[in-house]
Amino acid sequence: MHSQTTTYVLDGLRPRKVMIDVYANTGGSAFTVYGLKPGAGLPLQALVRGAIKSSGFTFPGDRHVSVRVSAADGRPNGGEGMALPIALGILTATGQLGRDTLAGLALAGNMLEDGTIAAVRGALQMAEAVAEDPDLRSFAVASECASEAACAGGVEVLQLYSLAATRYISGEERDRLHPQRRALPSCPDLGGPDFGYLRGLGHARRAAEIAAAGDHSLLLSAPRGAGQAAVARRVPSILPPLSRFEALEVLRIASSEGTGSAASGRPFRSVAATTSIAHMLGSGSPLSPGEVTLAHNGVLYLEQLEKFDIEILRALAASRSGGRTFVGSPPQALPSSFVLLASAHHCPCGNLGSGELSCSCAAPAVERHLARRDAVAEQMDLVCNFEPPSQTELAGSGGEPSCAMRSRVLETRARQAARLGDGRTNRTMTIVETENCGLTAGAADALNRALPYPDQVGRRVRIARVARTIADLAGADQVDSFHLAEAIELQLQPVGGDPASRAMDPGNSPGVGPTS
Repeated sequence: MHSQTTTYVLDGLRPRKVMIDVYANTGGSAFTVYGLKPGAGLPLQALVRGAIKSSGFTFPGDRHVSVRVSAADGRPNGGEGMALPIALGILTATGQLGRDTLAGLALAGNMLEDGTIAAVRGALQMAEAVAEDPDLRSFAVASECASEAACAGGVEVLQLYSLAATRYISGEERDRLHPQRRALPSCPDLGGPDFGYLRGLGHARRAAEIAAAGDHSLLLSAPRGAGQAAVARRVPSILPPLSRFEALEVLRIASSEGTGSAASGRPFRSVAATTSIAHMLGSGSPLSPGEVTLAHNGVLYLEQLEKFDIEILRALAASRSGGRTFVGSPPQALPSSFVLLASAHHCPCGNLGSGELSCSCAAPAVERHLARRDAVAEQMDLVCNFEPPSQTELAGSGGEPSCAMRSRVLETRARQAARLGDGRTNRTMTIVETENCGLTAGAADALNRALPYPDQVGRRVRIARVARTIADLAGADQVDSFHLAEAIELQLQPVGGDPASRAMDPGNSPGVGPTS
């Protein structure tokens, strides 16, 4: 007897279709599996035998059971996720389940030896792939991720708690296997971090709001314990709610990591300087998304930016600039659009400027540290240098809640979309758009005087974009000198020395001109 089952394995964010052909013939007692990576067959055989027996079925000890695993792309497969479709194929081929059980059905789940079925990564993507396949109508998946898979339209989703529950697939009780569709992530959790509970740090709050409004990168430079992480973790709460398209993207990515059921609102990822470039961008076979993709449509926070390898920072900038990261073999384009936040200290030990803790760093070490910090700060759109909140501020009431800040961010984003196009922000303005963003003659002159040299063109453009966002937050049509002054302060403040004091000839320097 022969039966065929269909399953999927996840590679990055893309599901790969896998066919399982099972032959149960008389004439001997054997169980062989072909088409898997070396070493994957024997553990899988033991798992399938144990699960079938534990679920009240009979493993055909008097048959020659031959299983062939074949992927549509011809690549070999590991054993993960193969046990469930193999077991169901054996039960169908031996007549223990009706042949109509597998009609138009795909399966996905990690089966355990006692027959229970655990969650699988990428359930939503797999359900979407089933919906697009003309030969498939239904998708049976582990109950733990069935509500996530139900978010895919155009496919019947069935939830399986165990191998024994497959008896109900072709019976009158099939409706019992239909899961409830989960809510898509949208707004922040009501009990999550909120700016309303953050005392003091008015300068950092303002910088965070500007960053969120214009999708700008932000470096929070302060002594250890001043609250950089507390500010960063609250930024998702002031970003616009996710659209349905964005929410599905977030859920797919969370599903690929195995955390789809926990996805809520915009993601926040915190990364330490010890992170490798492979972990940051994605790696492995099958491919696992990196931090830049896990933070897509949310916030990526780099702790102690000055300690990051320069190659990682360059790769990160490229990922964010294009909104896509190409990794793997064959290459996959993984989404990587996020708000970039980072923290830095004023010295290696982090205590310089705290007011309470003494710094133990030698002067040369502090100078090297500040030089490194200022070098990476030049690549950020906003740099907020602040002190820890005072005792009076800590004893006072909380500040403005996130909902009020978010309403201003929404209004500002709407102004940008009306000016630049749907979904675009000031960060994405081209050079031409930046030159015509509404700078008054006085503002343009002030910007060119603050950064007059040819090698400072990039910083001038970033400052002009930030100034445009500040003006948008104020509801102003033009970017005036006081909007620009705040943008300059939030870019040049922590950099040592006067930027205009370098011994260079500014005569041929391109400038940013006023908009008539």
